[in-house]
Parts: sequence; C-alpha cells; structure tokens
Amino acid sequence: MLHRVALFILFFVRHLFDRSLQFILSFTFKFSAGNLEFNLRLITESISTQIFT
Repeated sequence: MLHRVALFILFFVRHLFDRSLQFILSFTFKFSAGNLEFNLRLITESISTQIFT
C-alpha cells in the first residue's frame, strides 16, 4: 500500500514538474521572441534614421 502511495506521489510530482517546465519554457520563449522583435525594430529604426539624415 505504501509503495503504491509513493509511486502515485512520484508520478504526480513528475506530472506537475513537466507542466511547470512546459509553462516556463513557453513563457521564456515568448519573452525572448518579443525581446528579439523589439531589438530588431530598434536596430532598423536607428539604421533608417542614420541613412535619411
């Protein structure tokens, strides 16, 4: 009985860990993608202002 409970707890913790890991990974991916887009926009704006002035 105790063995089953331990297995269940292990499985549950692993499931929670997988979900939180997926959430953290997707969040960091979205954040870095947005950051990259922002940096690219800044770079293109600075280049265009340098060209046109």
